[in-house]
Amino acid sequence: MPARTVALLGATGTLGANLLTALAAAHAAGNLRLVVLHRASSDVSAVPAGVEKRVLDPGSASEGEIHSALSGVEVLVVSTPGTAAGEPFLRALSTLTPALTAYIPSWFTANWTAAEEVDPAKQYIVSKAALRNKAVELGLPVTTIRNGLFEDSFFGGFGVNAVDNTLHLYGKALESTFSFSSLPYIGAAVAQIVTLDKLEAKYTVAEAEFTGAELAAALQTKHGKAPAVSEYTDADVAAAVARGPGPGLGAGWRTHWGNGNWTAPNRFAPEGVVPRTLAQGIDKAIEQGLGKDAAW
Repeated sequence: MPARTVALLGATGTLGANLLTALAAAHAAGNLRLVVLHRASSDVSAVPAGVEKRVLDPGSASEGEIHSALSGVEVLVVSTPGTAAGEPFLRALSTLTPALTAYIPSWFTANWTAAEEVDPAKQYIVSKAALRNKAVELGLPVTTIRNGLFEDSFFGGFGVNAVDNTLHLYGKALESTFSFSSLPYIGAAVAQIVTLDKLEAKYTVAEAEFTGAELAAALQTKHGKAPAVSEYTDADVAAAVARGPGPGLGAGWRTHWGNGNWTAPNRFAPEGVVPRTLAQGIDKAIEQGLGKDAAW
């Protein structure tokens, strides 16, 4: 059986670069045939030799241009930020012949509850969910990959300051489960998921899973004393939402955790990859000086 053709749209972003690394390695191993879709202005110098590159701007391309760029593609992975691949792009995908066997949208976020997905305060989540729902409505074979908060975001401004040994947590976070995932781990998982015989509608990639109490214990082991724990309040949430979509998304993650909403259905662990531990995450955060509560 010939290797499946997989296209990646958004290879130059933070997540996209890690997806590119993993997918290019799978391409080199003969597990898939990779095509990188990119805007004409994008710097694609990181794309390895031997990987085909095709120009495509999802926000302005015509249906014909989209069909041409996706000729022969069976699985499309999108990691563009925000909602760059909007409804007109999805409509063009739905008329592809032959049809895609799997469409992996730019979800790469939590298993949000139904209420969270329509909460106006969580603008970023709502817009992504609306596009995912539109893709399903159009009949696209949607596979969403959900994950723990990106590791550097978790330690880099989420109320978790490994350097100062402080925690600023919402609600019942101490007793509730949460997770982080490193970008290379997510990349490895995606590169394996796209080669499965049949893709499911949903996968969860959660590298290190823990409760807030387990996080506090790990920090105590590292520093020799218990972390100082303070409350992230509803007033803090409102202030973050007022600052804009970025801080609002961070507040959404915090309340997701503190309300006990973290779940990991259909968990996928990439074979041959040793997951990073909570202790390793703390060590890395301290080494890099992460922890200032700014962006979130």
